[in-house]
Amino acid sequence: MSSRLQRHALPWCDPALLVPALVERFGAEGLVWLDGDGTAQGRWSRIGVAPQSQIVCRGLPAMAGASDPFAALQAMGEQGGHWMGWLAYEAGAWVESADHWASSDLAMLWAARFESVLVLDHQHQTLVLEGSASGSTSDSQSAALAETLDALIRALASETTADRQINRFQSQPTIALGDWSWLTTSERFAEQVEQIRGWIASGDVFQANLTACCEASTSQSPDPLALYLRLRSHCPAPFGGVAIAGGSARGEAVLSSSPERFLKLN
Repeated sequence: MSSRLQRHALPWCDPALLVPALVERFGAEGLVWLDGDGTAQGRWSRIGVAPQSQIVCRGLPAMAGASDPFAALQAMGEQGGHWMGWLAYEAGAWVESADHWASSDLAMLWAARFESVLVLDHQHQTLVLEGSASGSTSDSQSAALAETLDALIRALASETTADRQINRFQSQPTIALGDWSWLTTSERFAEQVEQIRGWIASGDVFQANLTACCEASTSQSPDPLALYLRLRSHCPAPFGGVAIAGGSARGEAVLSSSPERFLKLN
């Protein structure tokens, strides 16, 4: 049976209040919040919780047990549903044969499949539960989820409930980080800059984004969502978000606040 799109309109709710409430109700593992700041670029936000399945790929091509993230991405299209997650910079090793790629402890690809996601239009302040359904069972499950979310959002309209949600995350302790370490050297970075300048001078490229990875450690176990809410407050941007993995990638998360979207695929 062919699938069709299901939409359930819900009361508007500030995502900074809604997402913590969703985590409290459904758990943090598998949460993906693709966040917008309400500007023309950041008009939309999408939120997924409690995914039906998750995919994890790790390692570089020559490593034992490594799995191709791009093959996994192709397979996702055959499964339907809403997919959200992250693809690491190092995934480029699977399409560019070079020896400069370094492996990371973070999953190369982590993606979660959601039957339904919340879609927020910040400019018009509309909130919709959107998903594909292929039969009466899916329809009834979607309607039941919409009722649950409607009740949750209406409860958040209470000032005391909203204050409780805000205070929960603002009261998180400051995270103490150790020294930052760069996974390159100043000499190597300078060499790469000169190489890029040469490419530009010869007309091979117009511009290039040169990235370098750095790491820091902490003895604490920070709450990724609490950290993102702080980042969102201090560094608002059109394209932000947080993804908290579960399954075999439990304990891994990605937080981002960016003025640019580097890739859009329709």
